Amino acid sequence: MAGERILVVEDDPQALLLMTEILTMGEYVVLQATEAEQALELAGREKPDLILMDIQLPGMDGLAAAQKLRGNPATRSIPIAAVTSLELNKEQVELMVNTCISYIPKPISARVLMNLLPGFLAASKQRQEREKKS
Repeated sequence: MAGERILVVEDDPQALLLMTEILTMGEYVVLQATEAEQALELAGREKPDLILMDIQLPGMDGLAAAQKLRGNPATRSIPIAAVTSLELNKEQVELMVNTCISYIPKPISARVLMNLLPGFLAASKQRQEREKKS
């Protein structure tokens, strides 16, 4: 399913580079943001097929950003996968379940990421089909 646009939201330069390289090798179009506010603006403007959202970001965290994306009619149906190495507390897990389609553990594994993407992108295709029918 090459050519889909994936927004990677990651403040760690090495992790951002790694995910970008993995996705580029898979022939995905990669959009990048290093903070939540930038991701909100970019998602609203570009309407990516999928967002890979780091949870631990400077300023607004990734879960708060995901919640804002869900509250915006223009971005509410874009699938979001949380990316984290954190052990989440009960409140964070609940928020992640309500805003994200899944999560990807850090450190990022190319094999895991590439195996998960088809399912995540299938959710995006279903979203597009539902929106066409509306």
